[in-house]
Amino acid sequence: MKFAAKPIRKDVMTYYNECPINNRLINRSPIRRINTPVVLMSIAALFILLLGDLLQARPATDAGAQSSAEEKRRVVISELLAYKLKALLLGRLPKHLEWPVESGVGDPASPFVISVIGTNPFDKWLENTYPRRKIKDKPVKLRYINEVVEIRDTNLLFIGETSRKKLTQILDYTQDKAILTVSETAGYGKRGVHINILEESPGFALEVNESALRRSGLMVLKSMYSNRVEIIDKYDPEKEKAQKLLEILRTKVQWPAGADMVTLTKDFKFYILGSTPMQKALENVFSNQQVLEKRVRIYTISAVEGFNDGHVLFISGTQAGSLDKIIDTVSSKSVLTVSDTYGFAESGVHLNFYFDRIKLKTELNLATALETGLTFLPDLIKNSRKVRNRRRTTR
Repeated sequence: MKFAAKPIRKDVMTYYNECPINNRLINRSPIRRINTPVVLMSIAALFILLLGDLLQARPATDAGAQSSAEEKRRVVISELLAYKLKALLLGRLPKHLEWPVESGVGDPASPFVISVIGTNPFDKWLENTYPRRKIKDKPVKLRYINEVVEIRDTNLLFIGETSRKKLTQILDYTQDKAILTVSETAGYGKRGVHINILEESPGFALEVNESALRRSGLMVLKSMYSNRVEIIDKYDPEKEKAQKLLEILRTKVQWPAGADMVTLTKDFKFYILGSTPMQKALENVFSNQQVLEKRVRIYTISAVEGFNDGHVLFISGTQAGSLDKIIDTVSSKSVLTVSDTYGFAESGVHLNFYFDRIKLKTELNLATALETGLTFLPDLIKNSRKVRNRRRTTR
């Protein structure tokens, strides 16, 4: 096992006590604490004995050689203690998150599964730490995997250093699943890994990608935050809805053949009816984007009479009193109606966004969409709640 040369940590206790996981993430655990001087001194002494033969250099011929051997010994011990703490940290992180029911984390009958994909920097520390300890009051199962398809049934995925292409494949697989992703490589947090552990002098700092966590249905609890935790992508629910809508328009909707919106018209027309907190997010997310190979143009209108043969009509919650009139006006057009207001789908809106506790979900009114010639792809239908009309639309 190779160890990168890093600054020598002269005081192991300082290195441990300054770590952000000490007070926030380790000392609050109900299990016995490990941060006593006696235990840490014993650990250091044990490693000196075990690694003595490995690190012992040939008899030095001068004081410089002896100093170099001692420096190497201390660097290696410091590295090993760092990964001991990181192994413990993996077990502390899950309790500072709110997990969705479908994750299975709340089921005491199943183990908490930690998988390591890519380079494994822990050596034997995970095996030495788990499954002797529990996570979320569950026994721990360790897995070492190489392929993305093996991630299935994982609760916490540690992503070792890997290629850019492989990281993209991993995050594409995990982004909408309740799988906590953790890494220790610079830049991985901004790429979409949930929590990135970075070494600082002394101790660790955590990068938390709040938006990526919420997309996976995970929410950070207040107990996670400290002055050594940096939020690198703060969660914005309106932005998430706008990004999800852009994805749906590009890949999940089929307009009827021959309809105006699939011809080579200049723009993809997106109308916003009424005031909505989503407006700024929609404008930012759809800026300079294309749908159906057309440039997206956003128009804001205050009444349905201002709608003129667009592709999408977003109906804000302020239009609840006029909703029946709006649906009747556009029901004969091949336009996708969208909202984010409870009850609008049952009144005839094709696609509605809502939150199921912490995760963004969609609901579809397939009957009214079919009447206008619109169809949704099977994976969107499968992952959405289907609703029925409360009223008849007039054609």
